[in-house]
Amino acid sequence: MATVARPTIDISQVTEILEIAHHTLRRNRHHDLVQKVTVLQGYLDLSRMNPDRNYTDVIRKAFDDLTALVHLMDEVAEMNRKSLRPISDVEAWQGVKHVGDRSMNGQP
Repeated sequence: MATVARPTIDISQVTEILEIAHHTLRRNRHHDLVQKVTVLQGYLDLSRMNPDRNYTDVIRKAFDDLTALVHLMDEVAEMNRKSLRPISDVEAWQGVKHVGDRSMNGQP
């Protein structure tokens, strides 16, 4: 009977995504991110405490879930950075000028 080889987990990738998640959590608390980090760390701890058991599948799923959330949060942050372009001095001055013009004509 042929056995299917299970892919091993690259601990360096797991460590890296956990470091990124912890860095993100230092900037802002995100409930889902806290939850996913806790789950992954819990399974890693279980695998160390019970080396005779195989936690590869649940660690992989927790890793994939955390990675997806970190990437999603990164994409959202990037979209927010792009949408918040700085206003030039000329644009700011024109905005003030237009507001003043409307109020002088009796318009709100």
